[in-house]
This record gives sequence, C-alpha cells and structure tokens, in this order.
Amino acid sequence: MRELLRDRERLEHIAASAENIARYTKGKTYDDMQADDMMCYAVAYDGNLSDFIKQGKKIYIPMASFTVQQRYGAKKLRELLMEDGYWTIVGCEDEVDFILEYVFDDRGKDHAYLLFSDRFHKEIMYSHSVSADWFVPTRTAEESAEELYEKHIVKGIKNGKLKKYFEMTENDK
Repeated sequence: MRELLRDRERLEHIAASAENIARYTKGKTYDDMQADDMMCYAVAYDGNLSDFIKQGKKIYIPMASFTVQQRYGAKKLRELLMEDGYWTIVGCEDEVDFILEYVFDDRGKDHAYLLFSDRFHKEIMYSHSVSADWFVPTRTAEESAEELYEKHIVKGIKNGKLKKYFEMTENDK
C-alpha cells in the first residue's frame, strides 16, 4: 500500500529539483549541456577544496563491490562517519556534494586509501594509502578503514592538514 504523504514529499522534491535545474541551465538544451563540460564540472566542484569538503556536506559512500574487503571497509567507514556527524551520509548519489570511496587494492602488498570524487565521478583527491596486512579479509578491511578514518579524516581534514595527508589528482594539481 502506498503512503500518500510520502508520495507527495517525493513529488515536491522532484518539483524543487526541476526548478533548480531550470535556474542553473538558463534555457540551454540537453545537447548544449553535454557539449559544455565545464558547466557540469563547475556545479559539482569549483576548485575550492576547503569548501568542497567542509563540515555538513552530503556524502555518499559506495558499498557495492565484488571483493569482501571493499564492502567491509566501506561499511566500517560509513559507521565511523555516521557516529562522527561531521558530514551527512546519504543513500543515493543524486543528493550528494561529493562521493567518498574506500578503495582496497590487493595488487602487490595489500593497501587501502580514500578517494574523493564529485557527483559526476570526477576524481578530486585521494589519501595516502595504509597497509592492510591481516589474514582475515573482513578484519583487514575494518582495520584499514579505522586507520584511514583516524589518520586522514580526523587528523587531515578536521585539522586542515590536507597537503600532509592527501594528494590531488592529476587534473587538479
């Protein structure tokens, strides 16, 4: 059975989104916007990194993956950030200010890092990696997610030491 109040809220949200789109596009057609890459990019990330990651922003943490470590690491990172309350965690990419991805890389020595992207999946910056050397895959992921959170989110972002803990992607250097 459908909830009428919830349906109404969804429709109001859609209407508000349509008004925002009309205001930002200023009469451009879809083809015009596809041709203008900078317009899309400017709405998502304007080059001001401190504003991009400031407190209260809406973030999405993708948790779908083929590897156990990737799923468990993302889940642990999400739990830590929800407890922290520095950013608002949302459940869908359409509502976000940026995407924070836990990346587990098992090529060579196992390691993990954080990848920050705008809502259009344009990579903005990534953290320095931490080693992940447990034998149990789930514990490896949780341990590395905790270390990334403490070392990079708490010490790096909250204390304004971005250059010490993060690298910009090639596009933004």
